Amino acid sequence: MDRKCVTQQIIRAVVQVQEASGRAADGIGVSTRPVGGAPGFDSLSGIEVTVALSQSLGCELRDDNLFVSLDGKKALSISEVADYLCETNGGGSEGAVFEAVELLAE
Repeated sequence: MDRKCVTQQIIRAVVQVQEASGRAADGIGVSTRPVGGAPGFDSLSGIEVTVALSQSLGCELRDDNLFVSLDGKKALSISEVADYLCETNGGGSEGAVFEAVELLAE
């Protein structure tokens, strides 16, 4: 499993939260910064996606919003979130994130 699969899982989770909230999910991709870039996606939406990803990936993620920098000053793109997840969960195909995504793909 590679970074591309993690990225796809993040996009899928963002789209699901947007659609469940009755908001547009068109055009969400790797360069999208959901906070401030997706209609109605706010910090609460970011927390919802973070919790959903933690559950679906089967790994513990930081308690706050993955879509905002640790210092809370910058909205992160889906690509930046994927980088963070890959780096903090072992990187490469040996990381827990990759194993969990692989299980979800089956």
